[in-house]
Amino acid sequence: MKKKCMVYLLCFLCLISSFTPHSVFAENTEEDNENIEITNIKSTTAPPDIVAESAIVMDLKTGAILYEKDATSLRYPASITKIMSCLVAIEQIEDFDATLTVSEGAVAAIPEDGSNIGLMPGEILNVEDCVYAVLLASANEGANAMAEYVAGDVASFVDLMNQKAEELGVVNTHFENPHGLHEDNHYVCAYDMALIAKAAYENEHFRKIVTTPYYTILATNLYLEERPMYNHHKMMFNTSEYFYSKALGGKTGSTDMAQKTLVTYAKEGDKEFVSVVLKSIDGEVYNDTRKILEYCFSEYDYVSPNIDLSYITQISENDDILLKNYGKIFNPDIFHFEYNSNVSLLFPNSIPVSSLKQEIVVSNSSTMGEGTLILRYEDKVVGAYPITYDNYHPVVEAGFIERSTQAIKKIDVRYFILAGAIVLFIVLIIIYYIYRNGMHNTIFFKRNRRYSHSKNNKLHW
Repeated sequence: MKKKCMVYLLCFLCLISSFTPHSVFAENTEEDNENIEITNIKSTTAPPDIVAESAIVMDLKTGAILYEKDATSLRYPASITKIMSCLVAIEQIEDFDATLTVSEGAVAAIPEDGSNIGLMPGEILNVEDCVYAVLLASANEGANAMAEYVAGDVASFVDLMNQKAEELGVVNTHFENPHGLHEDNHYVCAYDMALIAKAAYENEHFRKIVTTPYYTILATNLYLEERPMYNHHKMMFNTSEYFYSKALGGKTGSTDMAQKTLVTYAKEGDKEFVSVVLKSIDGEVYNDTRKILEYCFSEYDYVSPNIDLSYITQISENDDILLKNYGKIFNPDIFHFEYNSNVSLLFPNSIPVSSLKQEIVVSNSSTMGEGTLILRYEDKVVGAYPITYDNYHPVVEAGFIERSTQAIKKIDVRYFILAGAIVLFIVLIIIYYIYRNGMHNTIFFKRNRRYSHSKNNKLHW
């Protein structure tokens, strides 16, 4: 009977424990942490209508996609190809003060009506000047000359462009030349172009050039005058009808097949975005860009969730301190966490920040001391940040008792009912044992009396 009662008691306690919420802690492997899939939560406000057939806006800090329209469909890029060309060249060039010689083939391969700065075969040009000419003035012959200088020939340079694209994780991109003049097998999609533009902007040298409004190439051996060049991006200049004060720079593109294409880097406060507009029309390519950038600047903000990884927070995540977190109170391995205090998340301002939930994933090896702070919105992971931790065993931190007292006052009535049920159950078990033991002793006493009386009768018989 004693064993049976103990079984009943254990079953009851297991049932009670099933009603208590799970801890915010989880254990995982390092490999699983690396494979966490981040979901970008889009604004609930309807996006603007645009003329372009494909477009996208990407956050330059996190890579989050804030706006997209048909972003993975094949489109022709035209001269925004030169963003990839210059990124590959800048990464390969060791000495920008060196010179290159423009070849006959670099000039002959470009049609006369194509964008150029009048480079001539045999002209000796500073490498830095050539890169500026390609990115600012969209010099097609300069792109060929730059490709030959970096890789020996244009075909080998294009191979480097495609290799770089694969490294960046493109889904629908292939390059056939370094300048963007039309070829059927030369294409991108808006998403891929945003990936490329983001990677390029992370390069300090590229960033300096692409945001330069004006540049001058000095006289060369064959061109005896200075060559002044203006960035072709009209949103950079306050004299233009398309001036946009938040625009930092970018690259234009235009061919009959590609129509108008445009990549734009823009900034407002601490927010930096890149937009890509493909297959738009003259004039509207700038209006499309302004519309989608303004939408994203107004609809998204960086938020810094009130992340507190202190001991008190681990013990009490909310007011249900005694019942919800009982496991942590008695856990001898309370962790001390540290993380980058600059953790921020680009989040739609149409959704309250209080809807974000915090979760800590630690390595299953206690010696590693590394983990991940995960932010969730509903069932989606919207942010994952590396943290470090170590074990320590505090007794009680200052303020813990006061917080506990306040928490007790706010505990829901159902918890008192639950606690009362547990106490009542224990009392009933005690009464049951007293009753059983009492009955047993009474019967045993009566049997002893009968035995004693029988024995006495036998002695006197």
